[in-house]
Amino acid sequence: MASAPVGDATVVAGAPTLEVTLDSPAAAATQAGGPAGQLVVFAKIYDVAPDGRQELHNRLVSPTRVADVTQRFSIELPGVVQRFDKGHRIRVVLTASDAAYAGNTAVLPVTVRAVRKDPAVLTLPVVSGPGPAGHARHHADQEAGALAWTGADGGPPPRSH
Repeated sequence: MASAPVGDATVVAGAPTLEVTLDSPAAAATQAGGPAGQLVVFAKIYDVAPDGRQELHNRLVSPTRVADVTQRFSIELPGVVQRFDKGHRIRVVLTASDAAYAGNTAVLPVTVRAVRKDPAVLTLPVVSGPGPAGHARHHADQEAGALAWTGADGGPPPRSH
């Protein structure tokens, strides 16, 4: 999932959060057995340049054990101070494993559900740029396969000048 290109340079300072709904019948069947049967996902935020190059800021990854895959949940990503230059996109990736983390031996099939009535939501603590001061929210749109800016209050974002 990726945002549209940011209109002006945007600075994020703080801990982003990702609210998401997953579908994993395999994890649902084994999660009652405790941590060994629970799904683990790894959330990452990439800065994607207009030419397609992408950078994982400071190699920051948020491993999260999902206690109940039948419920919507939030992932708090590592706190950052990061600038996204004009024209760059913000890309969110959820994976079932990560090379920096050993021990995730129970990789289970999983689907991220992001539909208009139940979108995945990325909340960024924006301190300057086209998003509002405070928090900017990105809603995943399954049909577009992208994240779209909305204001922290759920309305449209302010126009950048």
